[in-house]
Amino acid sequence: MYIPVEKVWECDCEEEHEPVEVHLLRRLAGQDESYNELHEVKFLGPYENWEHAFINLPQYYTTLQPLYSHRIIWTVYEANPPAGYEPEVVANDPNNPEEGYRIINSPIQILLPELNISKTATPEYGNTAETAGEVRRANQINYRITVSNSGEAPAFYVVVEDEIPAHLIINQPGIRGQFGEDGPLLTIDELEAQGVIVEVYGQLVKWTIESLAYESTFTLHIPTTVSLNAPNGTIFRNQALITEVDGDATDYENAENYRSEIIYHEVYVPTIQNGGGNGGGNGGDDPGDPPPNVPDVPEVPNEPQDPQDPEDTEDPQQPSSELEPWTPPYDPQLPDIPHPPGDPNDYVWLDGEWVPLAYLDSAEDDEYVVLYDAVPTGATAGTPTRRVNPQTGDESSVMTLILLIIGAFTFLGAFLVLVMYERNSKGAKKRKAC
Repeated sequence: MYIPVEKVWECDCEEEHEPVEVHLLRRLAGQDESYNELHEVKFLGPYENWEHAFINLPQYYTTLQPLYSHRIIWTVYEANPPAGYEPEVVANDPNNPEEGYRIINSPIQILLPELNISKTATPEYGNTAETAGEVRRANQINYRITVSNSGEAPAFYVVVEDEIPAHLIINQPGIRGQFGEDGPLLTIDELEAQGVIVEVYGQLVKWTIESLAYESTFTLHIPTTVSLNAPNGTIFRNQALITEVDGDATDYENAENYRSEIIYHEVYVPTIQNGGGNGGGNGGDDPGDPPPNVPDVPEVPNEPQDPQDPEDTEDPQQPSSELEPWTPPYDPQLPDIPHPPGDPNDYVWLDGEWVPLAYLDSAEDDEYVVLYDAVPTGATAGTPTRRVNPQTGDESSVMTLILLIIGAFTFLGAFLVLVMYERNSKGAKKRKAC
């Protein structure tokens, strides 16, 4: 008998492959495939048109016992198939091996994840420095970074990094994360239990997603606050990156899907109007222009307000009903701060009262300024930090302490003089008595 064999490629790529090694195997009827024995080897390639026929094959195996034989089962097998292909042996007629076999090589489909990262923020932002969204000191900027997997396999150990710009204070306790669009917002501790590790190193926020299923998303919310000493015109440029996947570094510099869009905000410090200090009728600088290096100090009226004037009914100590809603910088250790008497961006909370920034921004006149900012060395979070002005020297509190020390020494000297005087007087009386 003979057995024909045909090699079939499930692609238009026959000429691209080297000849394949085909084994002809045999076993006795009634035995399983573990008894297969190698009978012959043949290489099939493009020169043979990927075909061959094994000939002169016996149908039965005869033993030494008279009239006792076994039918032989013939099969074929491909050894060492090309990388990326999986061979499948198909009998043209399962009941008649002489009809031959086809060895079909199909490409192995490797299912891979497909990751993408995107970023948005509130308030409104721009995609270039020229179109940057406007923010002011003490405003909140909330970043949202979403990693999505649109592939056909889960992604493991996805590492994302986001370098928050300087002059933005990260509210680490307020960081939240969620799986999917409608998933619950989870704290950092709750995320760790779900396989997401969030770490903050200075201005760098880094998180690792242990497993992200295919056709799923994960979003991290990072709240920040604009520092009160952020210079006017500061540009906040921010972008998030996928830096590792399954322990391997990504090529995020050349792969767009591993880096988010860049979003921009710009710090704007409004100019304080001056009713006539610049000698003109325009009321000072235009509000849209950047403020000068030393803002003008608002003039104090020469005459006090007339309480009898029925037209002058505005109470300067009461906030105007037209003021925009104001939220103090987030800090659980700060006391409740009342609404400022004017635009919140024009005042600083100082020693229990609101003080205009115009006085504090002057390098010649201010005695100290108060900053609600990142915690300085030796200070407590949320505690006002007093800075000595180089133009005025020590603070008034230091001068008060010096005066108290001088007064104490003066009192002690007077007390000692009085004691010596009493002692001398008693000595003189004793001498007279003798």
